Amino acid sequence: MIKLTDFAELLRERASTAKMDVRPDMSLVADAFRGREPSDVTLPSEKLGAWYGTYPVIVASLAPSTTRSFEQQTKAMHAQVLIARSYVPAQHIVDMHLFLLFQGDEVDDDQAAAIDILERDEAICRKLVFVPSEPVPSSFDEFAGRTFLARPWAEQKPASKAFQLDQPAALVREILEKQGLSDTSAEKWVSIVDSYRDGDMSPQDLVNALVVAMEANRE
Repeated sequence: MIKLTDFAELLRERASTAKMDVRPDMSLVADAFRGREPSDVTLPSEKLGAWYGTYPVIVASLAPSTTRSFEQQTKAMHAQVLIARSYVPAQHIVDMHLFLLFQGDEVDDDQAAAIDILERDEAICRKLVFVPSEPVPSSFDEFAGRTFLARPWAEQKPASKAFQLDQPAALVREILEKQGLSDTSAEKWVSIVDSYRDGDMSPQDLVNALVVAMEANRE
């Protein structure tokens, strides 16, 4: 059985492979909403918080012994995410993820069904459960392949213009160019959206900047 810190290290290593910066952030696992006193709500006992690039992620343990305990732990996870959202910039809330490490000898049918339901419910945030099995590296590869950490372009050589920047922004730029934007305008759009995601502008500023870039493209 691997520990939560081991799981976090596997995630960090995979993020490094995908050329993503990882920044620990304790506010993501705070015990109280921003600006408020702690409440008596039950929260996960073992948890870590970090930003993986632009993705705020909570890493926590899932160790249910009964269906009831599974439901209780799921409720605690959701409460933690809601608290974390009070510290996350509005434009990044949609990117929030919860990576859960299943800690148990084996997964029975009821637990497998509960995990499936948990992962399909994205009402609070995207949730994915890592169920380790031997060999652990292989099972982790399968898990990571279902997450934003699965970035095949990070391992590909720039065979075409779409991969020259080694970032998904290059794909967006190519699509914009196919829709009629010039190279310069497409690059400007990508830059504007990146600034918005970094919290450097408001939603209205985003719209205004995109309109200006589009008008410049028509000139």
